[in-house]
Amino acid sequence: MDNTANQRVHGSTGKKPREYYDQSEQAHMQPYLTPSCIASYSASTVATRKADKTGLIAWQSNKYSVPMAYQSARVGVKTETGQLIISDLETGNKIAEHLISIEKGQVIKNTDHYRDKAQRIKDLEAELLHILGDTEQTQALCALLKTTSPKIYKDQLLGAKQIVSAYCKQYGAIEAEHLSRLINTPRLTATGLRERLLAFQQNPEKITTHRVSKSHRIKLIRVIVH
Repeated sequence: MDNTANQRVHGSTGKKPREYYDQSEQAHMQPYLTPSCIASYSASTVATRKADKTGLIAWQSNKYSVPMAYQSARVGVKTETGQLIISDLETGNKIAEHLISIEKGQVIKNTDHYRDKAQRIKDLEAELLHILGDTEQTQALCALLKTTSPKIYKDQLLGAKQIVSAYCKQYGAIEAEHLSRLINTPRLTATGLRERLLAFQQNPEKITTHRVSKSHRIKLIRVIVH
């Protein structure tokens, strides 16, 4: 460009682009706007990692937690005196710090990073208990959802709450024998809950009373307690 294009007379300005820039444009140029994440750290000292859906990033064969707000987001990572420093890429602010593990295949978590999620789960459980009644059956229902899908328990709770709310609004309270049948199944998801409730409503003549075994009920309640 310097040897050819910028040396030709431009059809609109009647001047060579290089000369026109030096004489008329250069004085009006402003400094390049550098993002704070680049201004604060050099590329040689900060790496980037993407957190997974559980709020973990990979670093040297181990995984480390980040705050829940950074799930599935990219973050800055660097090491300082044996510590792994994790930062917000936009602001450069430190959001987490971990002691680097010398072992491999480890998952290092800061429990504070998961408090929002834990609180949300408690809130959803409380809402479901409020809708169905704070009984052993409802607690066992929550426990069954948890044992079936432990990694996405919060999502299952949210789905179950929405399904139960809609069902109760349309048909009234879920009968105790229906709950008994639900918690007596080996596994249950929010989708399965919707399908079973629909089946109960469409085929009431097939509903028979089922008693949940004491050992099964105790096992489920232990899960929700722990």
